[in-house]
Amino acid sequence: MSATSTGPLATPPLRPTPPYTVTSTYVSDEGFGLGWWLTNLRNRSSSLTVERRVALEQLDPEWNPPWPRPWHRGLIQARRYRREHGHLDVPRSYRTADGYGLGEWLHTQRARSAGLTRPQRAALRALGAKDTLPAREQQWQTGMSAAAEFHRERGHLRVPRDYVTGDGFKLGRWIENARRRH
Repeated sequence: MSATSTGPLATPPLRPTPPYTVTSTYVSDEGFGLGWWLTNLRNRSSSLTVERRVALEQLDPEWNPPWPRPWHRGLIQARRYRREHGHLDVPRSYRTADGYGLGEWLHTQRARSAGLTRPQRAALRALGAKDTLPAREQQWQTGMSAAAEFHRERGHLRVPRDYVTGDGFKLGRWIENARRRH
């Protein structure tokens, strides 16, 4: 099919830069309904020839992600932020230049990580999202790491109640609470 062909398997006239973040209603400057074209391809992906699937995967390995598109959009935004800033320590209120609530999205992923699929958790870990654990588990791991460091340095865990680590973790209170709970 040529670039001017129409239909769900027609070839688009332009190759946008991956990863694709177009909405289903996106229309190129030339009038090509790229959004609908991609939506149709995703809906019929099992009927595509191997050659077409390979061609699409060469453009973007995630052209048809195994998770919902809104989740994929958040992942793409997180990748962009990580590439630009070198980390994912995003304030909860942070919005991208185009208005996407990346901070809230990341917070939701952390809070509901138990409900994510393994591929979703792996995708977040690949970005260095160390906080993809439930909040209590994350707090426990942070506390255990700080306690282990304190023990290595001092040879004991008699941590003063008001002791705070160099990165601001309240280890003294954490130890006290851990002792009280167990």
